[in-house]
Amino acid sequence: MKNVIGTIIALLVPFVLLLLFEIALGISGNPKDETIRCSHPANFKEHRTNIEFEYQFETNTQGLRYKDIPLKRAKNEARILMLGDSFTEGYGVEAEETFGSRLEQHFDERNGHPVEFVNGGLSGAGPLQYWRLFSVVGLRYQIDGLLICLSANDVTDTPLSLSPGDLYEFYPRRSGVKKVLYSLYPRTHTLIKRIKTKNASEKAASRPKFLPAVISEARRAGLSEDRIEAWKNKLPAKLVSAANEGKFNGRILSFGLLNPHVWMEALDIDTERSERKFRSLIYVMEEITKKAAKEGIEVAVVYIPFVLQYDATYYEPDNPLIQSGTEVRSGWLTERVEFQKRLNEWADSHELPFLDLTPAFREAIVANDLLNYRLDGHWTPSGHRVAAQAIYKWIERERCFSFIE
Repeated sequence: MKNVIGTIIALLVPFVLLLLFEIALGISGNPKDETIRCSHPANFKEHRTNIEFEYQFETNTQGLRYKDIPLKRAKNEARILMLGDSFTEGYGVEAEETFGSRLEQHFDERNGHPVEFVNGGLSGAGPLQYWRLFSVVGLRYQIDGLLICLSANDVTDTPLSLSPGDLYEFYPRRSGVKKVLYSLYPRTHTLIKRIKTKNASEKAASRPKFLPAVISEARRAGLSEDRIEAWKNKLPAKLVSAANEGKFNGRILSFGLLNPHVWMEALDIDTERSERKFRSLIYVMEEITKKAAKEGIEVAVVYIPFVLQYDATYYEPDNPLIQSGTEVRSGWLTERVEFQKRLNEWADSHELPFLDLTPAFREAIVANDLLNYRLDGHWTPSGHRVAAQAIYKWIERERCFSFIE
């Protein structure tokens, strides 16, 4: 009998200790759960260096690359949330050089009262992340308008399929043992997850060099050694070295091996895979516009073209995208690609103001030879200036937002 009691006590002690630890975590203010991350880390600062540029990257208390402003809107101001990827965020330029900052300055001067263009750009993100940022972070700002800036690669950056759960569940899904343990010790579970995430981030910081990492991924995908070797031999040593040092986006070089058809899928939507991704993108856009309408928020849509849609110099053999084996079509320089057409048709069907920036960039490239960084491909300050000018003229001409005079 004593042995049985001793065994029971031995089994209960860990549970009691964990319960006491759980209570202590609650007293000290630790949360029961954390939402899926929807923005950058809050109050983050980093000096970013690339072989073509360097700039300061900072976020506010909401994790946005934007100044800190009160969440409650003042009576005499208007607010527009901008959703988009690295082009909207302003990858490669200072915060005041982004097209969002230029729009804000223009309308402040023109209207005589504040018009805030809140930068919700997220590098490496796609429409699903735009939705989450709008729903979880953007609405806190009591916005009047929503400017959705879709880039040419947003089709490929969208999951193959989406369910309502993917959009409306902002907390991690759990099942089985994890679900049971979380129900018993939610704060302990969340703390352990936070520690694991931190450790994973530190491990990622010491990730393998660019070339071994891509080759390892190619082998896992079943690509032949001959194909891998042929790709390696195409790569410029200078860019491989820069990618290893974190001073060049190695993803640009990796497409030629891992997904040479990536831009065909993005622009031409010419495979079943890209068709499914496009349907997912439209599903997200439908949900964003429905929620905006419910909140009384006006919506407008901008298409940000790929550099190969307006700059012929990017078709030269020494361009890293082409040099590493990514497939391209020269027709993109003059055509309206399938993604443009479908996006325009969708916006028209919902009576949403739609601006395709491609004509503005095709016109501007004639007079300016550096709208994009030659190797990286993101907009230079000149590219952001062209985008800002085209957008504010369009907003004024089409009266896209009724609250802007």
